[in-house]
Amino acid sequence: MSDYEYREYTKNTDEVFEIVSKVNGYIFSLPYSIEKMRDKTRHCKKFLAQFFFDGDEPIAFKIGYDREDYFYSWIGGVSSIYRGQKLATKLMERQHEWVREQGFQKLRTHTDDRFPEMISLNLKFGFYIFEKRIKDDGIEQIIMEKEI
Repeated sequence: MSDYEYREYTKNTDEVFEIVSKVNGYIFSLPYSIEKMRDKTRHCKKFLAQFFFDGDEPIAFKIGYDREDYFYSWIGGVSSIYRGQKLATKLMERQHEWVREQGFQKLRTHTDDRFPEMISLNLKFGFYIFEKRIKDDGIEQIIMEKEI
């Protein structure tokens, strides 16, 4: 674990989105495009992107930004061959610390019911189920919230 380099960015720059695009492609079958990432974060005032690297390769990430009256923990994941090493836990712990430092009172995240590991991790970290809804693709989305 100590061989992995941690990097943190607080600006939504092209460099950040290029790194996300690379690691995103390893993790998700339908990764977000750089254009969609830019659009989603275009008007945010607070932004946090976190990464673990193995050498030059990004292997885990977590991104969030401010929305309305809460911080939105938007997207993240760990490349499959690096799972089970608590990388997601370490990213979440640091994100929550940063969110507190920024003065937010609430943290919110969305996940699909097809990702039970993410739901379990969020519950472990004190999130509660705020709302459920069915997305356009028919998948149930679970919205979770936590007081910071």
